[in-house]
Amino acid sequence: QAVDLDTGHIKASTSSVIMYVVRLCARVDAYATLCVDLAHGRHETIRADQCRGLPAPQLRRAAPELEELRRELRAVLHGPLREVMEGWYRRLVAECDDRADDTVLDENTKLMCEVHAHILLSYRAVAAAEVTEPLAHLFISAFTFLSTRHEWNMDLYPLQFQIPEHEMFEVLQHARRRLVVWLRTAASQPQLDRIMETAVR
Repeated sequence: QAVDLDTGHIKASTSSVIMYVVRLCARVDAYATLCVDLAHGRHETIRADQCRGLPAPQLRRAAPELEELRRELRAVLHGPLREVMEGWYRRLVAECDDRADDTVLDENTKLMCEVHAHILLSYRAVAAAEVTEPLAHLFISAFTFLSTRHEWNMDLYPLQFQIPEHEMFEVLQHARRRLVVWLRTAASQPQLDRIMETAVR
């Protein structure tokens, strides 16, 4: 239903609802992934029996249903919702082409940071084994853009930037680790070359 609200531009009043849904879905995905990993004993740092209020037997019984619901959630989050945000991004870029007015460029750059941050947040729960070359391109593009263009430590949340910076920093570090593991263990040299070209561009 949130996708149906899209008017094709992030500056529309309905875009805040769509971004709220993206943030909500991403956080539910992260929690579901935590529960699934604990149920299967594959979390990197903790075990289910160390978590108060999450009995291991119940987690194991719920894991198959959780995994199915997570697949459905990701299908929307990484499908229609991502397509909406990428459409916004393309339109923002087009508005900046051949513009001599720095005001438009400045405003659109802030909005592009918002889009990059939301797309990156939507992949917060992806494991290193699930990283692919297109996803690695996405990570590198988002890292580079946010690192060079986002105005950090300027108290932009929540009026001008919808994700708290401490959460954004955590997402960047988490995604960076997944990317490094994939690059070291699964990526071929041609893939590595193409991904590094993404950073240069």
